[in-house]
Amino acid sequence: MKVFKTLANLLSPINVKAIDKANSEMINSKPPEGTLKDEFIHELTTNKHNLQYFVVFVLVNGRREMIIFNKVDKETKAQYYLGAYDDDMKLKANSNIRIAKWGWTAGVTKINDGFCMMSNHTLAEW
Repeated sequence: MKVFKTLANLLSPINVKAIDKANSEMINSKPPEGTLKDEFIHELTTNKHNLQYFVVFVLVNGRREMIIFNKVDKETKAQYYLGAYDDDMKLKANSNIRIAKWGWTAGVTKINDGFCMMSNHTLAEW
């Protein structure tokens, strides 16, 4: 399996222990009560581990797309997603577009044709 250069490699020193702890807490934590949109906005605006990038995985007519943005844009992005998506994370203007997954990460890598979120040496494939 060939791994290409990652965004994480471009960042100045990454605290691997903090990233692993954040990922473990996200996996083991109970999501907030409410709609998918509530969970999405909570995750986007919290970033309690101060990770660099927010990744949004979108299904467009069954095709996968990935959106990555820097933490400095989170407030602007939260306002956009609040207005543009319904409670089930479907785009109001086109219900064939929906957000399937999301999360904070220190970097993203491409393996073959699938994108993966990365923490240390652990890849969570989408």
